[in-house]
Amino acid sequence: MPAQQRIKLVFHAIQWVLFAEYDPFQGSIDRCRALVYDFVRRSRDAETVRKQANFRNLAKAQLVKMQQLEKKRASLLIHALGGLVAGGFLVGWAVLAVIL
Repeated sequence: MPAQQRIKLVFHAIQWVLFAEYDPFQGSIDRCRALVYDFVRRSRDAETVRKQANFRNLAKAQLVKMQQLEKKRASLLIHALGGLVAGGFLVGWAVLAVIL
């Protein structure tokens, strides 16, 4: 990933962590979780083995999607924390340079 894109990602992540009133990923994760529960319930209540397998496959696909969203959210959080630490370090050095 080019440095300019990485810097944009870090700034976006910091904005999300510090200034967002809601988590944009949580709504999607909740919808995936509800679909997983629905597909598992339908699989349990299905009359044929084929329908059960189809609903299980749909549930597995939603689980994978939910895991990807959680990984993306964790990645943004890590980028934000790294950016905040680096920014704090740079500000600290700038303050020391001004004082000394």
